[in-house]
Amino acid sequence: MKLNFVILVFTILCLSCNKNKEVSEVKNNDGTDKFICTKNNFSDFVVVGSSSDRYNKPYLVTYVFKGKIKNNTENIYEKAFIRGELILVLENGNELTCDDINYTKDFGGDGVNPEIRGNWKPKEEWDIEQLKSCGFPIEYFDYPIKEVFTQYYLQLTDQINNIETEILISQSDVTNKWKLAQKKVKNNSVDCEDKAFDLSKFLKTK
Repeated sequence: MKLNFVILVFTILCLSCNKNKEVSEVKNNDGTDKFICTKNNFSDFVVVGSSSDRYNKPYLVTYVFKGKIKNNTENIYEKAFIRGELILVLENGNELTCDDINYTKDFGGDGVNPEIRGNWKPKEEWDIEQLKSCGFPIEYFDYPIKEVFTQYYLQLTDQINNIETEILISQSDVTNKWKLAQKKVKNNSVDCEDKAFDLSKFLKTK
């Protein structure tokens, strides 16, 4: 009897937690996108050189987005998080994600660098200065890669009913950009140094 009661309580708790999470469609009722990229100032792999190396050789690469996205819904979002994911598809069909390749995992990092915004109103644009995927060592360019994708997720908290929603808003094939970055690494060419890991100067010149 006690066991049945514990199972019942656990089930009720799980159901109540799930009420605050829902999977959202990316389209509005009229067929338009809920979230629109209105400007893409920069979207590419950045090869980072080590300032501790006298030759400033590349040792790290990350994928960076800089641009604007628009809240094309009628909702006000109390909180909004956007994060990027990198997916490497190997020749054998296996996939590597940021959980597998990010260089900070050995230091307790999760490789996720989200941008955060509060009180995101309908029709309002969000100016995203520097959204990075996880950073990964250049050794991954030696892997037999077939395809490379970026994915962007929005985690939203509705202002009125406090419901949290996480949706995939974009997936892009960036295999050709991966190959260009691979050539840079092979030629010992870097886009910027790792001093303070500030990529803003590089982004403005691209």
